[in-house]
Amino acid sequence: MAIEPSPSIKADDFPASERGQPTAAMVGEYLCPGEVHPISRAVHYARLAAFFPKCRVCEHRRETGSLPRQIVERIDRTLHRVPRESLLSGEGVRGAYLNEIGPREIARFAAAFAVQLWKQRPKRCSLDGADSVREARRAGPAVVLGRDGRPSSPRLVVEAAAALRSMGCRVIDVGIVSAPCVAFAVNHLSAAGGILVTGSGCGPSMNGLDFWEAGAIPWSQPGRLQSVEAENLPRPTRQGGDQRSFQAAVPYSASLLKHFHALRPLHIAVGCASGFVREQFEKIFEQLPGRVEFVSASVADDVDRSRALTLERTACVVRDRGMHCGAVIDDDAQACRFLDESGRLMPISAVALQFARIAREESESPVVVLDDCFSADWPGEAAHERCSDSTREAMTRHMAATAADLGAASNDRYWIRDDYPVCDAIVTTARILQVLSRSDRPCSDLFLNG
Repeated sequence: MAIEPSPSIKADDFPASERGQPTAAMVGEYLCPGEVHPISRAVHYARLAAFFPKCRVCEHRRETGSLPRQIVERIDRTLHRVPRESLLSGEGVRGAYLNEIGPREIARFAAAFAVQLWKQRPKRCSLDGADSVREARRAGPAVVLGRDGRPSSPRLVVEAAAALRSMGCRVIDVGIVSAPCVAFAVNHLSAAGGILVTGSGCGPSMNGLDFWEAGAIPWSQPGRLQSVEAENLPRPTRQGGDQRSFQAAVPYSASLLKHFHALRPLHIAVGCASGFVREQFEKIFEQLPGRVEFVSASVADDVDRSRALTLERTACVVRDRGMHCGAVIDDDAQACRFLDESGRLMPISAVALQFARIAREESESPVVVLDDCFSADWPGEAAHERCSDSTREAMTRHMAATAADLGAASNDRYWIRDDYPVCDAIVTTARILQVLSRSDRPCSDLFLNG
């Protein structure tokens, strides 16, 4: 039986995806928006599953392959989100580690901060002749650099230090510290500025930077913080900077002790996620007749929920263990809320009023700075200044300008006058203990009933 030859097959008889030139998806290479090197199909799927921000505007975002249905549904929901135009938050730079902020972004913000510090430095000139003046070589600005205890912070602090040195700054590494400790070091060392690698106020997957200028004045938004967004900055000097270490925690701990003098035996429960803050409380209460008991703080991406859980746990410890009061301190070691002996939350205005009475005993005419949220309800027995903004920068500058003795804001932050306006939850807790030590009355009677 004769076999008929098969008809000839041409490439044009097949669609493009089935010809000898496969599509990008078949080859397995994708190019993320803004990147120059292609990625494999596996990396493409992994980024989709991790909700990589650039996937929202990628032309291949619908190619989900065999990803689980739940992941695909979440991807569809995230496609409608508006991407962040800026990494600046109210009190610093914040972003999801690696997805939004990584070593490159940290270096850029640190370099921009260094440029601003160079602009504030006075020029020193020396005369070479009667008519010639040349600018003398200037030592770079000294910058205090610290970090919090997040797992991503060690890598980011290395990049920040390298960027500062490349801009001619003298880096002073203070290790793992809190925001109040960085502010203390800036003032203690008369540094030009300070940077803290921290994701305070955000979930554990976030990180960022906080900034201070000379005088321990923090940068916020609105304010000087916006100046660190500048890009393509020239180096202010060809001379690289240096780096040294300084144990800022040692003088910082010593400076806290003066706030805890003349206290009666008091027992307090403290809920805080910062290991550095817990260490400071342990050192302080080793020399006091009272007792501190720590409450495990909840840590999750839902910051508000974590704060509520920590507040609830602390209230239970206060009631069950018969504590005189309780303190719940945010991970920035600045914002804090207080509980009476029954576990009830003390109003900010009541706490500020008791602090003002102490300030009136220390000064004949104390000045209190309040933000707009509760300055209208402030009692007439204590004079006050009104600050239209409750950011750390606005309140600190206002206190420095008016030489105020006390500051209070509706965001649970208090400022105590020292060598500079101090916003430190440990110092604020010391004031609470001072109020309780001046009377045998229970905490609720003092703060809730006046």
